[in-house]
Amino acid sequence: MKSIVAIIALLSAAVCAENYAQYSIPAVDLTDSSASLSIVQALKQTGIVAFKNVPDFENTRLAYVEAAEKCVATPHSAVMRKLMVDGTTRRTLSTNVDLSTVPENLKTACPDYVTALEKFNALLNKATLQFAQLLDGGAVEKGSNGVLIQEVVEQGKHLEHFHAYTNPESDVNQDDYEHSLEPHTDLGAGLWTSAPVFFNAEHEIISNPDPSTGLYIKVDDAWVQPVLKSDELVFMAGEGWSQWIGTDSQSDLHFPAVVHAMKMPRGASSDIVRAFHGRMLLLSEDMVMQNNNLRFKDFNNRNTRFLKEPLADSSFPSIACASRPRALVSLAASDSSCTVGIYEPGNSSSSNATALCNYHCNAINMPEDTQKCKDLGCKLVSSIPNGGTECWMICIQTYTDAQCPSKNQKCVDQTLTCDGKVLTPAPTTAGTNSSATSTSSPSITTIAPKANSSSASTSIICAMLVFVVGVLSM
Repeated sequence: MKSIVAIIALLSAAVCAENYAQYSIPAVDLTDSSASLSIVQALKQTGIVAFKNVPDFENTRLAYVEAAEKCVATPHSAVMRKLMVDGTTRRTLSTNVDLSTVPENLKTACPDYVTALEKFNALLNKATLQFAQLLDGGAVEKGSNGVLIQEVVEQGKHLEHFHAYTNPESDVNQDDYEHSLEPHTDLGAGLWTSAPVFFNAEHEIISNPDPSTGLYIKVDDAWVQPVLKSDELVFMAGEGWSQWIGTDSQSDLHFPAVVHAMKMPRGASSDIVRAFHGRMLLLSEDMVMQNNNLRFKDFNNRNTRFLKEPLADSSFPSIACASRPRALVSLAASDSSCTVGIYEPGNSSSSNATALCNYHCNAINMPEDTQKCKDLGCKLVSSIPNGGTECWMICIQTYTDAQCPSKNQKCVDQTLTCDGKVLTPAPTTAGTNSSATSTSSPSITTIAPKANSSSASTSIICAMLVFVVGVLSM
C-alpha cells in the first residue's frame, strides 16, 4: 500500500512539474592539452563547461558525498540549517580548502567525512589546476592586472560546501513556489560541482524521484535543465569572474555569470535527501578587486568570521553565495530571499536619513552597518518576511507582480532591476506601523553611502559589489 501511495505521489509531482528542455553541457577532456580553445568558447558563450576523464573522479566524489550525507544526519554543532522559501530544509557543511582550518568539533563528530574530504579536496586541487593551466596556455591575454588563473587557483581562499536538501515533513503547498532555491548567480569567481546524489533514510543511494526537477540554468535567456553526469566535473562562472579576472568584456577571459535555480522533487518523502557539493573559487589575498581597487586581503580581514571561520555563523552559506545571485553572495550556497525591514529615522536630521536607515539596517551580517543603524536611531516599523532579495549584502525589497509582471528581477550591484531596467519611479519609503491593518506591503528606498564616506562599512559594502552565497547554491 505504501508503495502505491508513493508511486501516486511521484506521478502527481511529475504531472505538476514544469518541464524544461534538457541542455547538454559542452564537455571537454581535461587531459587534452589542446582543449583550451574549447573551454574558452564554451565559457564565453554560456559560462558553463563540463570536464570529463578526470582521474578517479566518480569514485572519489561518491565516497565524499556518502560520508558527508551521513555526517549531516548526525546532530552536531558543525551542521548549519536553513529553511528554504518553499519549506525545504537545507543542512550544510562548510569548510575552507585549507584543511588545516577544519574545526575540531567537525573532526570529532565526523572523522570519516574529514578523511573523505581530504582525498576529494586533493583531487579537486589537481583538476582545477589543470583547468587554470589550460586557460593560461590558450587565452590571448591574461586576466585582471596580468594575473594568471593558475595563481588564483593555487593561492585563492576557496571554500568547500556540502548541502543536504529534504522536503518538509508537514503538509506545505510547495507548488506555490516555482523553485526551492530561487534564481541567482554566484558572487564568487566560479563554482565547481557535479551531479547531485539522492539518498533514502537508510543512507542508500537511490535515483532522482522526479528527473524533471533539479538544477535549472538560463541559456540565451531561456530556462533549461542541464544534463549533469556523475563522472564529470562542472564549472559555472560567477559574478566575480568578470569582476575580478576577465573584466574586459572583449577579453578572451570574460565569462558571463550563470543564472541558476533548483527545485526539489515535490512528491518525494521528507526522508529522501538531495546531496550537493560545491567549491567556490575566490581570490588570493593580494589580488585587487577591480571595481574598487580593494585588495582581497583587506576585505578578507574585515570579514574573517565569514571567510576563515564559516562554521561560526549559520548565515554564511547564504553570504557565500551571490547574486546573493542575484545575490559571497550568489558561496551560493545561496538563497537570495530575505526579510526586509521598513525603518524610519530617529535622532538624525539628515535629509536622506530614511534612505540611509533602510540601507544600513538592511545590511546582511555587517557589524559596522548594524552600529550605523543604531547611531542613526533607526526604528523598525514593519517587516516583510521573504519580501526582499540580497543584492550584494543589502536586503532590497522586491518589486510586486504589478510593478514587474515578468518577474524577471535581478540585482545589478546594489540596485534591483526588472527586465534589466531599474523601474521608474523607484520604490519609495512608506513605512507602516506594524500594527496597521493594511495588507499592502510598504516599499523602501535605500541609499548607499558615498565613496568618500568615513563609515568603516563603506569599503566592505563596496567590496561586496564584486564578491556569492553561495553557499553555494544548487
